[in-house]
Amino acid sequence: MSFVPMGIVSLRPIIERTYTHGEPLQFLRELVANSLEAGATKILIGPQLSDGESAPVWRFVAKDNGRGMSGDQMRSYLNNFGHGGKAIGGAHENFGIGSKTSLLPWNRAGLVVISYTEENQQGSMIRLRLDEEAGEYGLSELKSGSVVCEPFNDGDVDWASLRPDWMFTGTIIVLMGNTGTESTFLEVCETATVPKLEHKSKRWAINYLATRYWQVKQGTEIRVQSFNGDATSLNGRDWNIESRRLLGGKVNAENRSVAHGRICLPDGTDVWWYLKKGESGSSSLNGIRSGGVAALYNSELYEVRTHHNTLKKFGLVGKTRSRTVLIFEPKPLEQGVGVCPNAARSHLIMKSPDQFSSVGLPWDLWSDWFRERLPDEIIESMVSDQADNTAPLDESWAERLKAAYGSRWTITKPVRSLKGDESELGEADAPVNSGGHGRGLPEPTEQAANGDSERDEQLSLADLGKNKRRSRRKAVKGGVPEAIWVEEDWGPSNSIAASYTKPSKAHPAGLVELNWNHRIFTEVFEFWCSQYQDQAHIQKHIKNTIMSVYKRHSQTTIAHAHSFEKSFKLDELLSDVSLTCSLMGIYAQDHEIMLALSKVIAGSSRVAA
Repeated sequence: MSFVPMGIVSLRPIIERTYTHGEPLQFLRELVANSLEAGATKILIGPQLSDGESAPVWRFVAKDNGRGMSGDQMRSYLNNFGHGGKAIGGAHENFGIGSKTSLLPWNRAGLVVISYTEENQQGSMIRLRLDEEAGEYGLSELKSGSVVCEPFNDGDVDWASLRPDWMFTGTIIVLMGNTGTESTFLEVCETATVPKLEHKSKRWAINYLATRYWQVKQGTEIRVQSFNGDATSLNGRDWNIESRRLLGGKVNAENRSVAHGRICLPDGTDVWWYLKKGESGSSSLNGIRSGGVAALYNSELYEVRTHHNTLKKFGLVGKTRSRTVLIFEPKPLEQGVGVCPNAARSHLIMKSPDQFSSVGLPWDLWSDWFRERLPDEIIESMVSDQADNTAPLDESWAERLKAAYGSRWTITKPVRSLKGDESELGEADAPVNSGGHGRGLPEPTEQAANGDSERDEQLSLADLGKNKRRSRRKAVKGGVPEAIWVEEDWGPSNSIAASYTKPSKAHPAGLVELNWNHRIFTEVFEFWCSQYQDQAHIQKHIKNTIMSVYKRHSQTTIAHAHSFEKSFKLDELLSDVSLTCSLMGIYAQDHEIMLALSKVIAGSSRVAA
């Protein structure tokens, strides 16, 4: 029976389009991963100096002491798309395309690869580049018409001299850029669709790898070199080069934390949390620089997020927010269920048996579950942060408001409806609902966990997307969120006046933070101070009154907004920008401030008109 395998007319469009799906520095991950898979115990990344026509050229070079490749293996592995001399194509395996697609589009002048094996100590060398006439990537002629030869001196570089003393076997990769004259250690060259990226930090390589690799295998030494100076102003030869060892984010997180631990979520995802010391000047050489969340898979971090709006979704507020690192480790793909990387190794995707296509990670769901299970140490840290800022909630005022408006201020909670019976869902009853979060995942539970992760009933990942229980959301009376004023170390942008964090174990009705230094409040304060005599005790009354009025306005706005959860996206209604706009207008607040001040400040203290 005859068979003709499918061919590919042109690889170039595939390579260059795949490149756009990854991160700009994805090639660092690919080179390190290839070295580790080749059995390397020592990896060195750094600059290689070469004389240019007008200025020195600093080329990127990576070296390892792995098994190395013979000339025939290099020709086969490197000049074939999807071939790398190892298992490829599986969900947990590389695809034999990572280094090619992350490097070739911005190194059209070539990748020079030199490799040494036990059998061939003279080494073999190739140059993979773009042929402009053919319009394709492939092996370039090096010497005497051959595409594979021993390392030699081509007049620009003595390639044999790049081999370090510690390399008996191993591989060296040098990036030549688009024309051969670019300093590829200082920039990622432009492609047809992506502009040039100049590295602003002199430690850009170690910074990236430190936030990508969570753990480095014991016995493996990865060193990354950088300039001991301003990398953007290199125009001479005499620059000191420093070398730093990559330890992995976990080692640094543990060494710099005052408390850390693990929480298990109902879907089996482990959350490794770290509360760092309150030190200043932290460096990204230690991994995630301040506060952040990330997903962990096979010792690598994916989807690292450090923005204030992301962190507050996990119930983190105040200074504690910038000191907390959360690492989410979901179950890896097994028997068609779990997570695995996408083809570009830039994101993780989740699969389940009944879903034809993959979906992204359920960050919204994880944040809901984590807020219910906030570790006591993190709660205590947030309480300490708020000690000087928290305005005690007037319980009688709050109860009067709930009595008057509770039926109109409602929040929705998941309930189960089975044979006509209706009950609020506890942890064991968390419904599996294809609606809600839109990912076919269990809804967050109503009750907070008791802190013992082993008591959480596990929801099998095999249930993803299945409607095992009928569920709906029921409106119940809402509560009044807590409120604190922040006068220094405001986390969000200075243009933000208020920021809301959803209900959590620490704040059952939620928490709103108010930025006293925002113009909304400072201008109101200045106006009312101008209406009274310049006396310290009067200004104190004015400040306290303004804080009280705006605190109540923000609290009631949030309480009422929950009533519209079924009709609008609550995250949009209660975004930082929306809350800030809701506090503008002056009219309603000024009237309330005037009445309140008239009760505590004598009329004789007013300034004559």
